[in-house]
Amino acid sequence: MISVISVFWLFAESVVALDAKTGKRVWHYQIVHHGLWDYDLPAPPVLATITWNGRPRDVVAVPSKTAWIYVFGVAGAVGGTVTRGGLIFATGGGDVLYALDTRDGRVLWQFALPAGRGYSNPVSYRAANGVQYLVMATGGGDNSELVAFSLGGAH
Repeated sequence: MISVISVFWLFAESVVALDAKTGKRVWHYQIVHHGLWDYDLPAPPVLATITWNGRPRDVVAVPSKTAWIYVFGVAGAVGGTVTRGGLIFATGGGDVLYALDTRDGRVLWQFALPAGRGYSNPVSYRAANGVQYLVMATGGGDNSELVAFSLGGAH
């Protein structure tokens, strides 16, 4: 028997996909497995089409309060990073770093990672000189590299 409390928490802090014709649940993913920390989703999911392995791919990107972006529709997807300037940086677990617009999910630019797959989340920070940077680890083992970008046109 499932208690009322268990059912209540099942869809808290979740992304739920429904069949538009029948209203039935197709799948769901619970970002936080209970609501003790109040990590409810701060923004609605973004529907986007990105280029994945040279082909267009429809995805759902969902930002979280922990600054991760959950990407659904791409096998091996990992979280991303959101900036105050309205950008989402994510790899989806592949070998391309994407910059997406948080308002409409458009791919603003993409960069082929030199050491292969991006297994880490990009990290954004502002240096003492006021320039914002994005850094991430790529590849693995002897084929590891850190890549860094300056945001806002600074070098």
